[in-house]
Amino acid sequence: MKSPFDTGFDWNDLRVFVAIASTGSYTKAARKLGMSIATVSRRLERLEDNLGRKLFRRHSSGLTLTPESEELLEYARSVLDRVFAFARAAEQREEELLEGKVTVTTIESLATKVVAPSLATFRSLYPQIQIILRSEMHTVNLARRSADIALRVVRPKESRVVAQKVARLKFGLFASPVYLERMGRPDDPLHDLSRHEVVTYDERFDTVPEVAWLHTRTSADNMVLRVTTAAAISAAVEAGVGIGVLPLGMVSSKLECLYQGEALPERDVWLVMHEDLQRVPRVRAVFDYLREVLYDIGAKQAGS
Repeated sequence: MKSPFDTGFDWNDLRVFVAIASTGSYTKAARKLGMSIATVSRRLERLEDNLGRKLFRRHSSGLTLTPESEELLEYARSVLDRVFAFARAAEQREEELLEGKVTVTTIESLATKVVAPSLATFRSLYPQIQIILRSEMHTVNLARRSADIALRVVRPKESRVVAQKVARLKFGLFASPVYLERMGRPDDPLHDLSRHEVVTYDERFDTVPEVAWLHTRTSADNMVLRVTTAAAISAAVEAGVGIGVLPLGMVSSKLECLYQGEALPERDVWLVMHEDLQRVPRVRAVFDYLREVLYDIGAKQAGS
């Protein structure tokens, strides 16, 4: 029987296999891995040739695992976990200076309003460290080195991670002077926004606490614009399209806060990294720096 090792087996092809299995399409897998669709397709074909079997059924709606490949998927995930653990262990033992790349992932509002603006000071302290900042809606897998550090607004559930609660994100209901001149001020912004136009997130975020809070005070007919990012909400609210919920301290000074208080849900912000990376100097430097930045943001919001 031919062994896949006889034909130059590439362990990175397993990443493609796992990514396609989790997303169901070449396009989504390519986006997740930072590869082209052609590369993803080519790597899967090579893996299937090496294994001598098809791993997926092709449908008009996407790709699904064959019954035989479902068991192989678990082995592939186990192999990748061990490969990445090996890489982390080797990295720990490296005699490393404070230099190299560190990947940080977080939601778009924290990336643009907190992390990115703080990096000028970090650069002056650690000029040889290059930060790769990724704004992502989904929770990345730190065990598989999708990122070195994550800033999250949900409590981490993975095992073997170092997680610290670094801030508490508060929100407010905001409007622009243009909107208030056109539509007037809400009589009771805490309970009733039925006469007002609202900018909010699309349906995927309806269960997010601050989004759900807003939706209980308005109706679907009043949701004049639904978007996928906080930046889009902020831009639309500033332009007078409608009113919207945004994080305190991360909005334009041109906007007026119509309501802020305990009735509006708050979110804890968690700084997370895999425990194997806490002794890697460059990663630790970024982690410690971001922790202090977020502590400062939390202190400012506490005084809001």
